[in-house]
Amino acid sequence: MIGRLARLTVRARLDGPLIDLCAGVLHRAPGVRAARSLGWHLGQAAGPQPRIARLRSGSRMLVDVRDYAHRSAYLYGVYEEEVTRLLHRVATPGWTVLDVGANVGYFALLAADAGGAESDVIAFEPNPHMRDLLEQTVRLNQAQITIVPAACGERSGSIALHLSPDARNSGLSTVLDHIENAVRLTVPLLRLDEFCAERGTVPDLVKVDVEGAEEMVLRGAERLLRDGTPKHVICEVWSRSREPVMSYMRSLGYVGHGIRADGSLGPAGATDGTWDNICFRYERGSEG
Repeated sequence: MIGRLARLTVRARLDGPLIDLCAGVLHRAPGVRAARSLGWHLGQAAGPQPRIARLRSGSRMLVDVRDYAHRSAYLYGVYEEEVTRLLHRVATPGWTVLDVGANVGYFALLAADAGGAESDVIAFEPNPHMRDLLEQTVRLNQAQITIVPAACGERSGSIALHLSPDARNSGLSTVLDHIENAVRLTVPLLRLDEFCAERGTVPDLVKVDVEGAEEMVLRGAERLLRDGTPKHVICEVWSRSREPVMSYMRSLGYVGHGIRADGSLGPAGATDGTWDNICFRYERGSEG
């Protein structure tokens, strides 16, 4: 019934205003199963025109409702709720945040909102389409976010970015060569520690979401991590790179923690899927 309603909505060409209306209702009931089902079907049937998501943090974000991650932000005002809550827990006024693999800027916006007007938020996004939406979002909010059109890795130079062939999952784009039928773009590549040294940036938090290339990003930040410059590193870790990443971060004094539903930290248990969000906290010389 819910799926049929969503399909009829689009067939009648009322998808624009009616989807906006549904989003307003669903914002109030994000945890209700029927609301989640309706939202999923509406997103599946939505057209390609960009729409404005109104986030719970107060900002507005330009999104493609067909995209799974964008759809959640648009319909419910939030994405990855446990990471969102953690970010608010650790935020400090005027903090500095690096968002690597920013996509359309959900976590960059959250960081800017949570830290206030004096924050320094830097969003790294090599995908031109996602970056275009991000640039429009920054202008829409007059946000204090610097956009860097580059991927991050162990060296500076350039690298091939393999774009996701699925319009409903832009987040699959990666510098790793494992996507069939992917369009390849050559994009700038930089080391985070060199970037920060040249800019005089001292990050409080680093957020990494790079579809399996997280170890490359973290090794390119070694000079920052070795002295515990960012207190927290929130990283989406894929199952195949989990152990190397955990071991590398332990060697630098960072302890990996799982993120509970309320945003608090707990033990980093074994992953039950392809990927998992881990919060690495610098604990060398402390009791944890």
